[in-house]
Amino acid sequence: MSDAIGPLVIPDTAIPIIDTTTPAYTGLPQTTTTTSPESANALTPTAISSKPVDIPPVAVETISQSLDTKSRRILGAYTFGQVGAIQIGTYKFGVSGQISISPDGIVAEDVNGNITFSLDGTTGDAVFKGTVEAADFTIIDAQGLVSLSAFATNSVDVLTPHDLTTGTYTDITDGTTPCSLTFDLGRAINVLIFVTARVQLTNMVNTDTPTGLLILNIDGIIFGNMVLEFVDVEIYTPGVSGNYSRVVSLSGQQLIQLAAGTHTIKMQGKVITAASAHLAINDITMTYLTLGS
Repeated sequence: MSDAIGPLVIPDTAIPIIDTTTPAYTGLPQTTTTTSPESANALTPTAISSKPVDIPPVAVETISQSLDTKSRRILGAYTFGQVGAIQIGTYKFGVSGQISISPDGIVAEDVNGNITFSLDGTTGDAVFKGTVEAADFTIIDAQGLVSLSAFATNSVDVLTPHDLTTGTYTDITDGTTPCSLTFDLGRAINVLIFVTARVQLTNMVNTDTPTGLLILNIDGIIFGNMVLEFVDVEIYTPGVSGNYSRVVSLSGQQLIQLAAGTHTIKMQGKVITAASAHLAINDITMTYLTLGS
């Protein structure tokens, strides 16, 4: 019966005898020694040598063509992924504030929970609690707008009485101080000009009906929409040669946009008369104020 299954015979193998003597500790891996009549067939463990544990390198600073973490600068263009919102810091009363950024806008809070800055992402409205600066000067502070070019002002006073006697426009001056101002503008800007004067008509004869006129001259151009007109309506001691009228206060203002450059504004006057009347300027003040464009 060649297909019969017989038992598997396992040959005898000698069991190694382990030396139980504890060797002196040397700090190095030990090799276990076995004794056996059949030591040639004994199993010997493999000694494992001491090796340092490899520590993977960690990048503390990264410098590439697009990013320098050492100087904290972005050197090239980045494409940012879309995120719902970003919060920088965590608000804790009296300790720290936070900044929140989202598609709706930006909101900054200080340590007291006050909103110090906000930008509405829909309307573009911006609110600032502190100052807003450009270059090396302040634009807005707690008191309002601040500007190096707008809101500049100057004035001139001619306080010594003097007479105008001609029928053509003449510069108003007391011989020492002309009623004139010169200023420079860095760009086109609106300028508001104010004038106040106290005048009267003098040296009139009883048949005179004179008229006194004051006008604003800007860069050699007369502005007819700022004419301060005084028509004599009241004469003291009528019928007497050389009499005079009452003193009248005149005032006016002119808003005009002027181009960048140097400009001169001045007051002129004349007297329209059929005889010998004078336009007496008791005093006159001219002031300008530069506004926005």
